[in-house]
Amino acid sequence: MTYYDYSMDIFVEDLNKLINFFNLQKEIFLCGISLSGMIAQNYVLKYPEKVKALILIASSAKADLKRS
Repeated sequence: MTYYDYSMDIFVEDLNKLINFFNLQKEIFLCGISLSGMIAQNYVLKYPEKVKALILIASSAKADLKRS
């Protein structure tokens, strides 16, 4: 991985490392705004057992890469 490499998988794993760092034993309430909402959605898909509720604000299910 170079300094500039990033992907949704990397964001999800970074979030998982953060949650593990704080040793959260119970299901969490996960909130995401905009891009972090997309990360939160992918996190729930990968780790559904760790999340009690998902709160999304101004988020999308996928990135719109087309520009006009």
